[in-house]
Amino acid sequence: MNTLETKKIHVICEESYEENGDSSGVWIDIDDGVEEMESKIELMLENHDEWAYPRYCIDDYKGFGDYKVGFRQSIESVCEVAEFLSNENFKHTLLCKILDDLSLCDARELLDNYVGEFDSLADFATRILMKKWKEEEENLPDYVKHYFDYEAYGWDLLIYGEYKDYDGHFFRAL
Repeated sequence: MNTLETKKIHVICEESYEENGDSSGVWIDIDDGVEEMESKIELMLENHDEWAYPRYCIDDYKGFGDYKVGFRQSIESVCEVAEFLSNENFKHTLLCKILDDLSLCDARELLDNYVGEFDSLADFATRILMKKWKEEEENLPDYVKHYFDYEAYGWDLLIYGEYKDYDGHFFRAL
């Protein structure tokens, strides 16, 4: 499902960039892992010995889709995000929207609370209501079927924070 190009980051020496506008650096594959990536960054920074304590920063990236890698994001965090975005059970755009809304830790937990994808809020609410009552809709008395405004009930579930909706994908809130 997530067939984006290989995830890479471009790291540069922050001091050289700020002082001279020098954005020469090195592209690093996320698949290299944290230790190998940090070794490549150290090697790149050794070429900037004019600075007492040169620091790296990330000035470009590829393969992350809609996710925005931070200028000073840690290598470990970038690798964790890349792993999260590689989840084959969900579309990449959905995962990016979740990360825009939640921390990485909360986003991982949210995925464990996946309810399903529904065509409408009313369909979602019907599913939740039936699950709570442990009955099928056709077994419900007619007065119950007519009483409920499923869409309004769905809105209530979202408004009161019991569930989250990301483009028709519903999750039990944390």
